[in-house]
Order: sequence, then structure tokens, then C-alpha cells
Amino acid sequence: MKRYLLFFFLMLAGCRMLPTEVSERVGDLLFSLSLEDRAVAFGDTVRVKFSVTNLDSEPVTFIFPNLQQFGIRISLRGNLVYYSPIFSQPAFSGLTLEPGASHIYQHDWDQESLLGVIPGVYEVVAYLLNNNSPELVTRLLIEKPL
Repeated sequence: MKRYLLFFFLMLAGCRMLPTEVSERVGDLLFSLSLEDRAVAFGDTVRVKFSVTNLDSEPVTFIFPNLQQFGIRISLRGNLVYYSPIFSQPAFSGLTLEPGASHIYQHDWDQESLLGVIPGVYEVVAYLLNNNSPELVTRLLIEKPL
């Protein structure tokens, strides 16, 4: 019952309380997750951006055991709806950030290509793979079609 009330309240409020960006600082690194829109129409593409910024005066290097460096999970009421990467090619890769530099990862989720997507408030989780960052979480409202 509480979930239905929350969903109803979010629909009435126009989803204004859902953040479009969340950030977390870990040492001298700043990780940020943002959505282009916090509410989208059913079937629209969802653009997810994840960035890492080096706030230190020294370069920092991340090592990954494959070519994929960034992952996202999208779920509705605890049920996984979308995951990326689905598979990774085994080849080492790395990312070096000079002092003050940032790197932005972007992923577009085409929800029309998936079965089981329904209107609701979704949890979006983004992170660097290989435990190189915290998992940042935000919410996304997928609205009913008119």
C-alpha cells in the first residue's frame, strides 16, 4: 500500500522530488550519476551519464579486466529490468585521469526494445566495473502513455 501511495504522490508532484544527479566523493575522486530527464514517457529513450573526476594533484589510474568499464542496472520494485554490460570482451583496459580531469560515460537505454517495461518508478544504479567506484543510485519515473 505504501508503494502505491508513493507512486501516486510522485505522479501528482510531477516527479519534481526525484534528483536528476547524485554524486559521491571517495577520497580525491568525485563520482556522479545523472539522467537527462527524471521522468520520461513510456517508450522514450533514457540517457544515463556517469562521470568520475580526479580532484587530487596526482594522476589516478583505474584498471579493468575487460574493455567494458562502466555498468548500469535498472530495476522496478526489486526486479531487474535492464543490465549493461551483458557480456564483456576479455582484454585489459585502463583509464588514467590527470589532476582535475573528468571522464564521462554515457549509455542510452532504449526501453522499447525490452519486454516487461511498464510505467512506474525505477531504480537506476551506475558504477565503474571491477569495484572501482561506489554504486550510485537515482530514480526514474516512466509515465503511462497518453
